[in-house]
Amino acid sequence: MGGSFLDVTVRTVELPLSWPEPSWAALGILGSSFGPAVLKLNPEEQDSVFNSILEDDLSSGAVMAAVLGWATRD
Repeated sequence: MGGSFLDVTVRTVELPLSWPEPSWAALGILGSSFGPAVLKLNPEEQDSVFNSILEDDLSSGAVMAAVLGWATRD
């Protein structure tokens, strides 16, 4: 197995997320792998991304979660 791992254990944990206001949830994209691309947009384009998240995901009652994964080296 690559990376000098003799035995790999993979575990995924899903954590429900909640924010005081929906707009804070939309800003969560900045902490994702999409964050750097969103930050390169001009302010109007950033607002469009945030508004799209609010309209498409949050208004439909979608549950948002953080998915964390890690491997351990024994």
